[in-house]
Amino acid sequence: MLDKIRKVNDFIAKILLSIGTFLFIILVLVVLLQIATRLFIPISISWTEEISRFLFLHIVAFVAPVVLKERKLVFVDLLFTMFPKKIISIFKVISDLMISILSIIIFSQSYKYILLGVGQIAPVTGLPMYIPYSMVFILFLFLSLYGITNFLDNLTNINKN
Repeated sequence: MLDKIRKVNDFIAKILLSIGTFLFIILVLVVLLQIATRLFIPISISWTEEISRFLFLHIVAFVAPVVLKERKLVFVDLLFTMFPKKIISIFKVISDLMISILSIIIFSQSYKYILLGVGQIAPVTGLPMYIPYSMVFILFLFLSLYGITNFLDNLTNINKN
């Protein structure tokens, strides 16, 4: 059962990374456009700053869950080298449980945050604000998914150590 979940998670992670990479390329192009217009043209394009902020939010929302899934978050390895493997496994389970609980709580309330953006429009681009606000929903949906999966993985690893 856990193997099927891992396969689905891997597929979702590939999609999230692809979207994140695409958005990062667009972010680089927008920032380069902003720099080029400020240096070489006497006008500045006002929408580039707002779009770059929105792109950055979207990149974080799509890539941070994959970072959690791959366990590439900042982890104090030096501290844990003093402990036996069993204790390290327990710390990981507790950490994943806390991440999962927090993510589920924020995810369950994120629709209220999206509703704040309904009827609001970004001042320069005219983009409806519920779009950037919805990134909280996406971020914590996948953080919850990967946090629970990591929790279950580490829970089974405790028994192996």
